[in-house]
Amino acid sequence: NEEYSIQFRHLEFTAALQAVMDERAIPNKLKLEFEDALLYTGIDDNMPEEKVSEFNEAMQYVRVLRDVTTSDEITQLDFVRATQRCSLVHALYQVVSRSDSYEGLSEVALQNGNMIDMQPGKENQNATWCFRVRHYGQASGTKKQKRHGDRTRSVSQERIALKEMTPLFMTFGGAVDLENPDCKLYVFDGVKPIPEQKQEDTKILTRQIATGPQIYRIAPNTRICVTNTPLCPIASYLLCNAAGIRPGQAVLDPFGGSCATLLAASMIANVRSVSIEIAHNGYVNRDDILLDFETRQLTPPLALIHGDSTDPTVREKARQVLLDDDPKLTEQEISSGAFDCIVTDPPYGIRESTTSDETNPIQDLLLSIEYDRDVVGKRLLKKGGKLVAFLPCTEEQSFEDDAIPSSSELERAGLRISQMREQKLNDVLSRWLVVFDCVT
Repeated sequence: NEEYSIQFRHLEFTAALQAVMDERAIPNKLKLEFEDALLYTGIDDNMPEEKVSEFNEAMQYVRVLRDVTTSDEITQLDFVRATQRCSLVHALYQVVSRSDSYEGLSEVALQNGNMIDMQPGKENQNATWCFRVRHYGQASGTKKQKRHGDRTRSVSQERIALKEMTPLFMTFGGAVDLENPDCKLYVFDGVKPIPEQKQEDTKILTRQIATGPQIYRIAPNTRICVTNTPLCPIASYLLCNAAGIRPGQAVLDPFGGSCATLLAASMIANVRSVSIEIAHNGYVNRDDILLDFETRQLTPPLALIHGDSTDPTVREKARQVLLDDDPKLTEQEISSGAFDCIVTDPPYGIRESTTSDETNPIQDLLLSIEYDRDVVGKRLLKKGGKLVAFLPCTEEQSFEDDAIPSSSELERAGLRISQMREQKLNDVLSRWLVVFDCVT
């Protein structure tokens, strides 16, 4: 998506994979290395340099770097589950083999056993399959701007590849299905060699093992409750994935609006969510919000609280909702931290007048976190939890001086900034995705 930089994709995927690992109580902090898989130069098409970069970044190799290496620390299933929750990842492919020829791809795949599960008597012996060849960069042999998709397909090359790779395909037990196969195989031609592999190996045989989520399911034009400035699905997913939400966690949106963020949270994981929204039902119809969850068969929020999140009594209602939902929870546990994550897109626009003239919504939220901990004696956000929010910044503003809370405000709230990413909305306005860690 051109509106979101490659850094957003890296942040989202890394955080999603870390969340999947956290579910399995893997102690190590995750480090990933991304490297472009395409090497198109753009010379043949006089393509602008920024377009060449966008094209080459569209497909990347990902490699795990670990501080402490343990066997079977990260599994293929972990990567699959992370992909299935990432809005900026189209698909995940396992590299089966690589070579400089189709025949070589077949030979290597037979030797390494990466497709053995498709053979008779194996796990996927009856799995249907299809095969496609995709060309990229100069290997495409066209003068058109190179893109992913059908434009890079070569039927003539597929015929050649099928013939040369027959020894591999003949070992499969299942039938060919071009419409809805269980296993999709692709040869990507004209790709950059995998690091530490032979430089002439520009063909890779891959199998698609996961696709990204169906984010269109929560697009504004599909929802019953829509506000004047609805948050798009990608932005909603980014907030939730950056927070690393996991099943069973308590998630709060203190500026809930039409609950676009909590819709994404419910699609990602079966969370226990609460929304606080100051607007009345004439602006944000709460019955319509619940219908948006019901019609998609998603777990609805535990409560849609009508009130001002800067009001301590309203925040106490949010904590009480968690207690009422789980009889095993104690007052002491809630006091030590009610919510695992706070994810929100604060109302800097049409609803900004509801906040103080001297502070902006994110500053109000930090003051609320500080007040609940120090005065009320009940934490709103658990220690070790995350607050993730979008913060706007105009061309005239300095982000560090004007948009984000000061270091003293962060310290008083017990928060530390761990991630920041800028998204340019237009020539005069940006918004930043900011991840705050609760450290004290």
